[in-house]
Amino acid sequence: MLLVGFGIPVALQSGLHIGKDDLIQIISGILLISMDFAWRFGRRGEDDWQDVVVDRTRGGQLFFVPIWIWGLLWVVLGAFRLAVP
Repeated sequence: MLLVGFGIPVALQSGLHIGKDDLIQIISGILLISMDFAWRFGRRGEDDWQDVVVDRTRGGQLFFVPIWIWGLLWVVLGAFRLAVP
């Protein structure tokens, strides 16, 4: 999940010659959030969505933190870097 979330935007950046790393960072975060939620909700069964979002055994995680939180952090940092010159 992490390789796809970071690999696709980096490949797009090098292929399209986009110079802004901030946009790539935002795209990576959006990909990570969407892939992790798709994985979590695809395997949820009969559970409530609140349990699915925070359950450690349902989706990807890095250092015991769900991947969607890393993606959200990545989007916020990319937007901040894009807004502040």
